[in-house]
Amino acid sequence: MLADLIERGLNPNRAILVVIDGAKALRKAVLEVFGERALLHRCQAHKKRSVTESLPERMRSSVRNAMSQAYATGDPKRARRLLESLARRLESDHPGPGAAASLREGLEETLTVMRFPVGEPGACAVLDQSARKSVQPRPRDLAPGQALAGGPDDPEMDSRRRARS
Repeated sequence: MLADLIERGLNPNRAILVVIDGAKALRKAVLEVFGERALLHRCQAHKKRSVTESLPERMRSSVRNAMSQAYATGDPKRARRLLESLARRLESDHPGPGAAASLREGLEETLTVMRFPVGEPGACAVLDQSARKSVQPRPRDLAPGQALAGGPDDPEMDSRRRARS
């Protein structure tokens, strides 16, 4: 799959934001192909799901909302503090290895997108289509006329697709 992306025109010599769902084999493959040029981002929707699925139903909504609020800050340091605080609360309110450990596992990678300069042509590849939502920039993140690289409005990606056909 990764070799196919390169064959279709993805430049493997540039930094690349790769959104994954947390699968260890995919993470390993991305790092083998792109090395330190790969900026890994864990899909926040998948992270919320994995954290809340071990919780009682009555806690799920509030935990999901707390995680969403942390991610919405746009500030990785503040988000990390909020998520660590939530993990401590989960440990005391819901003892056991489940939700708190799940939240902490890969936590830094759920914040990667907050540090990434959005919109640089050819810099974004989403390997999991359901994760595309995690990397969509807010309107204020894009300059006028600028599209998310690799997205449906990226003419460079369209020309690469046509060239392959």
